[in-house]
Amino acid sequence: MTKRPQRSGSSADAINVQELRKFGHGWILDGQYRQLSPLTAEARRNVLDHFFWWLGREQAVTCGALEIKGFLNYATIGHREPGGRFGAAKLTKPLRPRTVKDIYGILRSFFRYLVAEGYIQESPVEAVRPPIHRPDQIQPFSEEQINAFRRRQTKRRHPNGGWAG
Repeated sequence: MTKRPQRSGSSADAINVQELRKFGHGWILDGQYRQLSPLTAEARRNVLDHFFWWLGREQAVTCGALEIKGFLNYATIGHREPGGRFGAAKLTKPLRPRTVKDIYGILRSFFRYLVAEGYIQESPVEAVRPPIHRPDQIQPFSEEQINAFRRRQTKRRHPNGGWAG
């Protein structure tokens, strides 16, 4: 069994936020020239925009595991703020657990890119446990619901055998 190095959770070994912004721009460009899907590129941009907005709001000079945890926490509860999440008054609904896990995954990908490019030695995201995501349990239709659906569909049939619009 290999032991992981102990981490204090402090941001002493964190990366400078100004440099992080520059590297974020490079990561976006990397995804564009590699022709990632437009949805992936948009998700990356959105998460980084929100992440840098939050770092600015917190007046963070550096970013490490502690700041990443803080951002994920904010993404989870930020909708409770009077101005809405990320300062957008319309963002007042809580994020789904899957969305928070997706944000975590995008940040993990970004910081792994920084390691691969040699900008940092180790990703601070690796010190952050991933959010729990419990997929929504989809309940099957009851026999009564199925029969009601069938009755409704039968009523919609047109007299000549076709469907009524």
